[in-house]
Amino acid sequence: MTGLRTLCNLQTLSLDRNKIESIGACEELLHVKSLVTLNLRENLLTDFFKVLRFLEIGMAHLLYLTLEGNPLGRTAAQQRREIILLMPQLVTFDGRLVEDIDRRMAEAYKAGGLEAEQAARNT
Repeated sequence: MTGLRTLCNLQTLSLDRNKIESIGACEELLHVKSLVTLNLRENLLTDFFKVLRFLEIGMAHLLYLTLEGNPLGRTAAQQRREIILLMPQLVTFDGRLVEDIDRRMAEAYKAGGLEAEQAARNT
């Protein structure tokens, strides 16, 4: 995809069902600091770590992110946990509201695994 870096006022971009195989195809988006909503649903993204790196280096301003339907090699719960840890500013991930309890549970999992996450859920 080319020409995206020139869209300096772009706030929402839906790239669902575009058969995107690599997050590198979205590299120009790293220059679009106005972007708050990114939908990458149902593409062919397989490398979760590359997606995380992409989000980490240039998508800290996102508030709404959708990745569901990509064969990323992680369960939905694992993806949600890691994305929330990386991007605590998110309002929604994969169409679900990100609440304070989600953030606490992700932090607890990072610190102590499933047991810690379950304890955080019950507090």
